[in-house]
Amino acid sequence: MNRPIKGLIFLALLLIMTMPVMQTKADDETTVLSLEPQNITIPYLDKDDGPTVVAINLAIQNVVGLRNVSLTMRYDSNILEPVFGKMDQDFYDKVGGYGGSGFGSGPSPNSHYFDIAPFSASAPGFSGSATLFVYYFKVVGTGSTQVNLVDTVIMESSGTNISHTVSGCTVEVVPLEVWVDGEYAELMAEHEALDLEFQTLTQELAALDANYTSLEGDCDQLNTTYQALDATYNDLVRDYDNLTQEFASLNANYSSLDTQYSLLQAELQALNMTHQELQADYEELQADYEEMVNTYEDLQNTYEDLQANHETLEADYNTAVTDYNNLEAEYEEKTSQLDATTNYMYIFAALTLALAATTVFFAVRKRKTA
Repeated sequence: MNRPIKGLIFLALLLIMTMPVMQTKADDETTVLSLEPQNITIPYLDKDDGPTVVAINLAIQNVVGLRNVSLTMRYDSNILEPVFGKMDQDFYDKVGGYGGSGFGSGPSPNSHYFDIAPFSASAPGFSGSATLFVYYFKVVGTGSTQVNLVDTVIMESSGTNISHTVSGCTVEVVPLEVWVDGEYAELMAEHEALDLEFQTLTQELAALDANYTSLEGDCDQLNTTYQALDATYNDLVRDYDNLTQEFASLNANYSSLDTQYSLLQAELQALNMTHQELQADYEELQADYEEMVNTYEDLQNTYEDLQANHETLEADYNTAVTDYNNLEAEYEEKTSQLDATTNYMYIFAALTLALAATTVFFAVRKRKTA
């Protein structure tokens, strides 16, 4: 077989081995151990063209606390021959290594056991869905064979078996001529379509490269604007911090004022009650005041009458005083006259007594002499 055809066959086989794996559908809560892809069709190459190698993935879905796996594969050894197996790199990175029996060698080349955490017995098990291992088989003959999983055991870290279901796959090996006329022709058509798409993408890439150059200039300008905005942002952050501190201070003042407001509100209610009481007292006093005004008016009228009477009495009093003064003058004059008359009467009495005494004396003397 010439080199161009061998190169195309190798490219086709590479595409088959790197095609996305179709995962088996399973219930959300059921743990499934499966071989994928479920259907594989490959060409058979003679010894001169080199052996055909097929890769089969061991996948698990919806597992919780996975620690180790033990399994056996059954297949037609006239079609497939195990070569080796290796842990999937992503799964290896997640679990940090593994240990166990090999695959593809020894007295049971179709059996496999592995522990996903051999260096730490306390390490947690794996939970979720992942591709665990990739097994490689050499094609030794044409035909179709089922690759089934039997004697499978899945355990947790505690050693408890995990209930699960299994799903195998089908490998069909066809003569090269049949494969070239069938799947190879489809792959070539896909290759040509991909090549056309690649050319289109190349043109779009050239246009994008031109746009990138333009956008790069815009990016530099935007970067300058960004730096200015970043400086403004930093200033705003500082202002925000200052405003936050001021807000905290104002909030504390507000809390204090709110407390004072509550106290003043209570005082206001007390004052309102006092005001209502004073208002009632005021209305009562207002009624008393109006009554007193009426009384005052009556007293004013009485006062005016008394004032008029007072004036009349004062005139009468003045007249009486004048009369009194006149009478007093007359009294004094009469008293003076009376005093003079009294004095005269005393003198007269004294003279009368003296005369009487003289008369008596002379009478007595005369009697004695007689």
